[in-house]
Amino acid sequence: MKLHAWYERSDRNPRVAIAQLFMWLSCAGALYGLTVLALLSLTGHPAAWSAFIAEPARSAFTLLVLALYIASATFIGQRRAAGGLIALTLFGSMLLEQAWRGQIVSLSSAWAVLGIVLILRAGRALGLPFFASAR
Repeated sequence: MKLHAWYERSDRNPRVAIAQLFMWLSCAGALYGLTVLALLSLTGHPAAWSAFIAEPARSAFTLLVLALYIASATFIGQRRAAGGLIALTLFGSMLLEQAWRGQIVSLSSAWAVLGIVLILRAGRALGLPFFASAR
């Protein structure tokens, strides 16, 4: 019989729960913005969709990234490796974007590094492929 750590035996893994919460917090601002946009359009403000109309490709890409954050948070909650891989890709691209802009010392970079660390801490419970040899 193989010994398991306490967090591998429990049904409620705090590392997975924290990683999932962090993913939901990462997309909370965009979800709030979409909610405000929907409320503005429902109350009859004609200029509410002007940003979406002005740059439709950028808006579609932003919505795609938001959908990836939501999918990642959902998959992490289900303890699927796909959620962890999507999250690592999103946070890695955020970190690379900040480095490309020359803003490596910024709040966004710190957020990305924290996200990568939290996903890696939950990696064994998520079943990430590079933790498979440790089982």
